[in-house]
Amino acid sequence: MFKFPFGGISPALKPSDLSVANVSTLYANMRASELWLLLNFGVGTAGDNAVISLTQATSNAGANAKVLSVREAWYMRGAPTLTNANASVQELWTKSLLFSREAPAASYPTVTDRGAATNEFFAAIRIRGCDLDVLNGYKAVKAVIGDTGAVSQTCTGVWLSENPRILAPIP
Repeated sequence: MFKFPFGGISPALKPSDLSVANVSTLYANMRASELWLLLNFGVGTAGDNAVISLTQATSNAGANAKVLSVREAWYMRGAPTLTNANASVQELWTKSLLFSREAPAASYPTVTDRGAATNEFFAAIRIRGCDLDVLNGYKAVKAVIGDTGAVSQTCTGVWLSENPRILAPIP
């Protein structure tokens, strides 16, 4: 069983409709070693699957933004209609096999892990300070979730860290 080492929590994404346009989280400051982005996707329409991309920047205003590869993600997939009896099709967090620290990807296409956009879905993306281009001053990270299609699908998220000072404003 996987347990998150919660130390600090900060809003990342208010409840948003992914059918309107691409949606971006707030930037999080990477001053220490580890940060998690926890996203919750509501039930969507078959075929309307989310793709998550990461961006790194030299400031929380997005200065010098560039792609940050996805190296690690965990997920939990729920049933199409959540009830107390079927709250999770899988009760444990499962590590995605779509990428690894040694073989990163430009984005996280959730369709494989989610099974179908008609399932509730939780994704936890792990970002380490060493993943950023720190030698060139990169210290902030955000995620962009692509437009999923015409039918409404909600997503919300939080940043979690082992060290609460990571979430302090970037000077």
